[in-house]
Amino acid sequence: RYSAELFNLRIPLFENWQKELDGYINNEYQIDTIYRKLSLAYTRIDNNDLYSKIKKNIDLYYGNILLNSSVKQWNNTFDLSEVPSDIKQERFYHNHVAHVPERVVVIFSDALRFEVGKELEDELDNNDRLTLNMKYALTSLPSVTYMGMNVMLPHNSLRWDAKKHKVKVDDKNAENTSARDKVLKTFNENNTAAQLKDILEMTSKEVKTFINGKNLIYLYHNQIDAKGHELKTTKELVDATERAIEEIKKAIQALRTNGVSHIIVTADHGFIYQERPIYDTDKIDLANEDYLGNAHLRYLITPDKLSVRGVKSTTMGISLSNDDKTNIYYPTSPNEFIARSGSKNYVHGGSSIQEMLIPILDIKATSRKSAAQPAEIKLAATTFRINSLKMNLLFNQIASVSDRVLPTEYNVFFVDEDEKMISNKVVVEANRKGSAADRTLPVTITIQNTNYNLNKKYYLVIENQDTNYSQKIEYTMDIFSNN
Repeated sequence: RYSAELFNLRIPLFENWQKELDGYINNEYQIDTIYRKLSLAYTRIDNNDLYSKIKKNIDLYYGNILLNSSVKQWNNTFDLSEVPSDIKQERFYHNHVAHVPERVVVIFSDALRFEVGKELEDELDNNDRLTLNMKYALTSLPSVTYMGMNVMLPHNSLRWDAKKHKVKVDDKNAENTSARDKVLKTFNENNTAAQLKDILEMTSKEVKTFINGKNLIYLYHNQIDAKGHELKTTKELVDATERAIEEIKKAIQALRTNGVSHIIVTADHGFIYQERPIYDTDKIDLANEDYLGNAHLRYLITPDKLSVRGVKSTTMGISLSNDDKTNIYYPTSPNEFIARSGSKNYVHGGSSIQEMLIPILDIKATSRKSAAQPAEIKLAATTFRINSLKMNLLFNQIASVSDRVLPTEYNVFFVDEDEKMISNKVVVEANRKGSAADRTLPVTITIQNTNYNLNKKYYLVIENQDTNYSQKIEYTMDIFSNN
């Protein structure tokens, strides 16, 4: 199914990168989601050799056609200096945190690219105690952790330290959680930084103690990027993405239930992921160029000027909003530079929507009583005649169980017009998730073996005593005597 969907998709033509960005945010992000879900589904097939030809063809189509078209079109017109300040990653703290009056917890999930953030949004959308607002930003270049995590801290200035290959925040190091905690505290002593895994390991009491008196909390999470860089099998990355979503959901629940009403989920960068083979012809060789520095797979930082076909550049000054003239070079396609780390199917650092577009999922939680409703059931089409002592009925559970639809039990039985029961009472458990086909509920009700008056009315009763729900459906009796 995923393969069929992808083979029918094309990358639309856009006038410029701004139009392409809008198209991706509203629609084209699903291409990358479908490919990721396809890769996950493939790893879960017991004998996937039967599907290897399809998989090979889809890998080539995604990488050579869809991804290649997306990245090349993006870089035909993209210029980092044209990115508006309201969607610049470097302005994250000012745009989304600085002016918020209440306590805010920000979850930074390494490599949680936009399409994964959209999946997280969809999963949280069933919770009627959460109000969601999906925003976004474009990363600086290179689109890597040591840039993204640092520029999203509160700061007055940013500086590239070429000798140590680090971004200084107000001339301070900010390469780990402890250093970032110190940077946060220079702006407010009640700010703090921690690892998301620590929250997941805390008891409810410990969470309350941790957040007590805090103003701004930055929580760092590294599930996707950690697996991406040490990738040995396809399964590791796609599974890590699924785990990342689940861990963030658990953290949000732990924070919400312990008094945090405002949470933001974002990332330092995205990534490109494809499973087609990467050949030498897919690589850009800089060996003939004279420059200082080491080429990484998707970028090169150097003070020197280069002119290489298929490569564009920006400056560190544009990335960090200063006057640094250091050059940052990147491929205009999904291709990689020839680098010490060799070839990889998971990469980031370069210029593409997949690498640069990050989600900013703004979540407001409320402590109001849930508006969730009990799951409803409906009797499927029937003849409305009692014509057997064993009545096989089929009910449809109208909606899938979620935070807005609660599992519910119904009692189902037959009565005569005098309200006397003429059958056993059967419990119908409306607790199904999934598609409509997964939510069909078959039941068998046994009719008492006795004499019946064909002129009387009989009823199927569906009731839920907890909610005072009761429905009666009229039936005719086609069993005259069973003695």
